[in-house]
Amino acid sequence: MPAGKAYSNANAARLMKDVPSQQIGDEVFGNNVQQAIEKWLKAMIAWKGHKYPFTHDIGELLEAAEKVGLAKPVEVDADLAETLTDYAEKERYESVRRGPPMDRDALSALLDAVASWAESVGVRKG
Repeated sequence: MPAGKAYSNANAARLMKDVPSQQIGDEVFGNNVQQAIEKWLKAMIAWKGHKYPFTHDIGELLEAAEKVGLAKPVEVDADLAETLTDYAEKERYESVRRGPPMDRDALSALLDAVASWAESVGVRKG
């Protein structure tokens, strides 16, 4: 799994982070963050020479990464990351989320933490 697509999704999320949610909804922002993290996790697992699970579930991918020897840095908030799973499928078509707007700053920090993790184990854009 090439990480280039992860960087594209991450860059899209970064560009929309400060755009009001009335113009770019949380579901679009959340989908790009989710996709970037999913793709980085899969790239890291593949980099370690293992097959990654065919899932959008961030929690399952985090577990798979740890099973192949990729210790999750403390900066990667697994609980926050797992909240993104619905943005891979459900939120693309209809809103299932209730409550306050997403904390785009926290999700951007998570995105940066996963990017740093991927780069620290050797995953690069190309």
